[in-house]
Order: sequence, then structure tokens, then C-alpha cells
Amino acid sequence: MSWFTDTATTVMDWLQGRGTQEAPAADPIHAITRRPRTIDQTESLTVNEDLTLGLWRNSYQGLKLGGSLAFAPIFIPVSLMGIPVPTSEDEHTQELLSAIMEERAVDCWLIHRTAHRNGTCWIWPKYAPQTGLVWEFIPDASVVDIEKDIVSGEVVGIRTDEQLMISVGEADVRSVRRKRYFTREKLTIRYLASTVPDLPEFEVYANPSGEIPIAFGNDAEPNETRGISDYARILPDLKTYHDVDQAWTMMLARFKPKLVLGLKNLNKWLENNGYGTVTDIDVASADLFIKMVGDEETIDIIKPPETAAYAEKLKQTFHKIVEGSGIPEIVWGLKTEGNHASAEEQMGTLVQFAREKQAQKNKPYIRLFDASLRLVALARMRNPQPFEVTWNKLDAVSDAVRSEIFRNYAQGIGYVMQWAGITDRQLHAIWQQNFPDATEEDYEEYRAAMVEAAKFRQFAQASLTDAFDVQSPYEEVIPPEPPAADAGPQGGGSAANGLLDILEMLKKKQNGHAVK
Repeated sequence: MSWFTDTATTVMDWLQGRGTQEAPAADPIHAITRRPRTIDQTESLTVNEDLTLGLWRNSYQGLKLGGSLAFAPIFIPVSLMGIPVPTSEDEHTQELLSAIMEERAVDCWLIHRTAHRNGTCWIWPKYAPQTGLVWEFIPDASVVDIEKDIVSGEVVGIRTDEQLMISVGEADVRSVRRKRYFTREKLTIRYLASTVPDLPEFEVYANPSGEIPIAFGNDAEPNETRGISDYARILPDLKTYHDVDQAWTMMLARFKPKLVLGLKNLNKWLENNGYGTVTDIDVASADLFIKMVGDEETIDIIKPPETAAYAEKLKQTFHKIVEGSGIPEIVWGLKTEGNHASAEEQMGTLVQFAREKQAQKNKPYIRLFDASLRLVALARMRNPQPFEVTWNKLDAVSDAVRSEIFRNYAQGIGYVMQWAGITDRQLHAIWQQNFPDATEEDYEEYRAAMVEAAKFRQFAQASLTDAFDVQSPYEEVIPPEPPAADAGPQGGGSAANGLLDILEMLKKKQNGHAVK
């Protein structure tokens, strides 16, 4: 008897006397303590990277029609996260940290995207005289063993196993199996079944950074190193969405409107239309059906059948995906009205969601920057001093890194702007929450990135005629007059009013106008 049946029986037994009632069913949430309790610390389950990458690129067979829903839940939170910035009070240490950020800022975005998509992103910092500091991305699927200290529970060794295909000449591809063993002291490499010429079978290198590959786990459990993909909770519903949409699409694609003629004289009609006999008509591919009638000829059209059930199922599945993902609904393009929170509250929830993602990566980033700093300082004969890591500390990065932060943030917030009714005040409030230490100059640089993002999005989504109307290639481009030096955004308004032009462009888009 199932638990649900037992529960129903217990409820019905309320009307019976105490002596006749049966003992209630065991609580399914609890279990009797087992001695000993088996705890698996091997973490041998790796991500299916073909699936997660296929979802991100919308190229995975069997999920393509649901893959379009897999982009925004990763891209928007990652865009709003920004990047961590290491800072130190020591001038020479800060110089080294700034050099590291200048080179590796783009890698931070890739770490976030990979961790959210695959569940875990492995980074091993190393230094080579020819290339300088390198953050090697190690695929999660290639990490076959995670060795932990039985006392502390910390990871002390990582083993990887990869089959590499290498091009050694024109149309000459060789293969080699590479097994690596990382410890804090050394790196051991074995090459097996190699067809690559002059490749040794065994190599051992010192590990000057003292770090093994660092795991950036997404939503990892307290005692686990590997995390979980943001796709994991919604994958079954994405499959359902794909199957329903595919069935609906295939039905509509195969069905064509059919013309039904009711004829009194079939032979006369065949003669008039170039047919010898009725067998000359290809019934399988014909869009025409003929039926014999009495005195009056008729003509009818068979249309596709009612498909409201498909649309309703897709809508229901989509809402299940949104609710089950744990990602704020504003990311999915839903209107925040009715029972749901307002756009302003939802934006606050989205910012908090991004901050939680930042918090998950603080410890791995401290390890990564510490190891990177040791490597660079060793190469430059420096003695590094302590540092701290702060997210989006704009005054501690170069102009190039700051522009990268603004560009990604503007792209992410641009998606939300076109979906939700966000006012300029709300948008500026979100900016202040994400960048509380930003100056007015920083805001103006971000505002310029927002304008470009909004213009590009409108141009990309405009009709061909409207797109040509945006700017003729034969017209002279006249730049706008620069604002007065003492005037704020939009001619002396508050900083929030600086985005009125963006909002106006979005309103024009909603009204069917192109940006000019």
C-alpha cells in the first residue's frame, strides 16, 4: 500500500474508536538511522557537457525547440554579477593585481557562465615565460577523481583523463591519451597510446603556485566540491516543451488546406483540367479532393484542426519552467503584474539573486587571485602583500576593464528593459544597488553603453524597411550637439533622468516606430 493510500486510510479511521485504529504509516521524510552511514566523497558524477553546451547554443538534438528558453536564465544573472576586483593597500601589490585583472577580466565572465551552465568550472593558474599568467579551464567531464583529506575534508588531489586530438601537419591528426595528477607540490603527466611524435611517456613538474585546480561550484552542497547546473531543475520541462512544440509544428507543417469539389460530371471536369482518368491525380500529395454530388456543385475548404490544447500545454509548461528554475521571473520576460510582484520588487529580487551568485564564488576567487599573485610576483621578483576581493570596485580597475563591466551589465539589463515596465527611477535605483561606490562619471559611461545596447537591440529587431530608415548610407551623419558642461543628463535633470532617451526609444518600439 502506498504512502498516499495509507494517509487516506488514516484520515478515514478518525471516525473509529481508538482501539480499532491502525498504526499510522511511517513518515516518508524520515528514515531509521543506519549504522554505519555510507558517505560517498568521491563525487564521481560529472556534468553532461554536450547537453549543457547544446542547450546554451540551442543545438542539442531533441531539445532545440526548448533551447531558446535556456539563454536568458544564464546570460542575464551573469551580466548583472559583474566581476571581482582584488585590491591591496600596498602600491606594488596593487600594481600586480591590476595587471592580472587587465589580462584576465574576460575570463571572469567565462568562469561565471561555465559554472552556472555546467555546475562546476575548474581553473588552474599557471605561469609560462612565453605567455605569462594563464588560467587554464579544465572541463568538468575530464575530472575523474577528486581526492579529499579524510580529516579536514579539503581537496588535496585532482586527477584528469582526456583523449586529445592534435594536428601535427597538413591533414595529419594524431591522438594521445593524457592523464594528469595535480597536487599542491607537483603535476604528474602520463601520455598513453600516443601517436604524436617525440612525446615523452612521463613528465613531472613542480607546482609553484601551490594550488590544485580550483572548483567554482554553482549551488554546491556544504560538503561537496562539484555544483549543479541551473538547467538541472528545468530539464524535464524543457524536454516536454520541445516535444509538444515539435508535435504541434509538425502537424501544422504537414497539413495543408484542402480544396473539396463536389461535381455532377467527373469526366467533364477531368477533361477540362488536363487529366485523362481519375488515376492521374496523385492522391497522396494532392491539395484537391473530389466528391460526387447530386444536382448542385459545391466547393469547400478543409482547414487545420483546432490546436488550442497545444498552446495551452506550452503555456502551462513554460510557467512550470519559470517556477521550478528558482530564477526571478523577470528574467524570463514575464509581465510582473497581477499576483506577482511589481517590476521594481522583481528587479530587487534579481539583484539579490546575482549577489547570492557572487557570494558562492568569493572563496574560490580569493584562492585564484592568491595563487595568481604568487606566480606573477615570483616571475617579477616581488614580495606580495595581503589583499581583499570586492565585487565591481570601479575605481580599482583600468578603463578597459570598467568598460567591459558596463558593456556586459548594459546587455543584461537591456533584455529586462524590453520585457518589464521599468521606469528610469527604478533603473537608476538598480544601478546604485549594483555599483554603490560609482561616481557620476561612471554613470555617464554606463549610460552611453545602455544607449548603444538599446539602439542595437531595436535595429536588430526592426523590419527591413525600418532598418534602412534608421540611417541611409548616403546621408551625412551629423553628430548631436554636446550638452553644456554644467548640465546633467537630459539638460540638467537628475542622474535618473539620464535614461529617459532609452525609455523613449523603447516606447517608440512598442508603438511600431524605428529609432532615428
